[in-house]
Amino acid sequence: MNAGTKFTKEPPSTLYVPLGSAAMFQWEFTFGDSQDWRDFEQILWGKTDNNVYLRTKYVAIDKVGNLFHPTLHFSVRSRAYWNANICQQQGCQMVFILKNVSKSDQTTYGCTIVVWGVHVRNGPVNLVVTGKCTRRMMS
Repeated sequence: MNAGTKFTKEPPSTLYVPLGSAAMFQWEFTFGDSQDWRDFEQILWGKTDNNVYLRTKYVAIDKVGNLFHPTLHFSVRSRAYWNANICQQQGCQMVFILKNVSKSDQTTYGCTIVVWGVHVRNGPVNLVVTGKCTRRMMS
């Protein structure tokens, strides 16, 4: 794999999200050369351990944009979304969204790109779920 194949943008190391809101994790990734683009297999997103290894995969996306939710319980699968632009020239811009976050979602998350069996990892991103947002009326 070419050394130029790497993450170029990542979310903050701690993401603060109000209870019941959507957590948005954004990464960008570039390919070092056309061979890495040809060898690109998939993007993975999910919960990590402290060493950035995905322990629970939420979303897997292949080169043509096919989406897989590997063995996720419906309560999580129904809230996990993604939006991505995957192409050789611009690389990848990815946003993974977890809607309606709860305290049980508070953990670390990461992203992994797989190129010809080599895993390029980024994270962990610590999700902190804060108290519910309330609006105060001005009197």
